[in-house]
Parts: sequence; structure tokens; C-alpha cells
Amino acid sequence: MVDHLISLYSAPKKDDLVLLFKANIKEQLEWTNNNEIDQIAFFNKDNLPPELHPWNKKRIEDVYENKFSHLRIFSCL
Repeated sequence: MVDHLISLYSAPKKDDLVLLFKANIKEQLEWTNNNEIDQIAFFNKDNLPPELHPWNKKRIEDVYENKFSHLRIFSCL
């Protein structure tokens, strides 16, 4: 169940738009890998994988900073 919008991320030069929501998980369904996602893992926020894109790191920071209806515009790297 969706609680609220954490942030909206825009990268206009890439025509990219991402919406990040806080949600409550009610149940866990069985998952299998596919063409888009090879595996699922959980990490401590201070020990994220080094290959994680900087924009994804910023999204994780926004979650821990309790952002609410925030807007962030990324310039292309």
C-alpha cells in the first residue's frame, strides 16, 4: 500500500523521470530472476555496492532523510 511520494527525479537531457514512493509491504510473493533483474539483495545504507549509480545512491539518501514530495533534477553525467 502506497503511503506517500518521497521524491520525483528528472533528468531532462535523458528524457528520464522516476517517481519514488514509500509503501508498506503486506506480503511477499515468490520471485525469479528475469532479463531486467538478475538478483535481489539487501545492503546496509553505509555499505552499498560500489557499482551503484550515483543517482540511485541519492535516491537512497532521500529515503533516509525522510523526504516528502521532493523534486530533484539530475544533470547528465
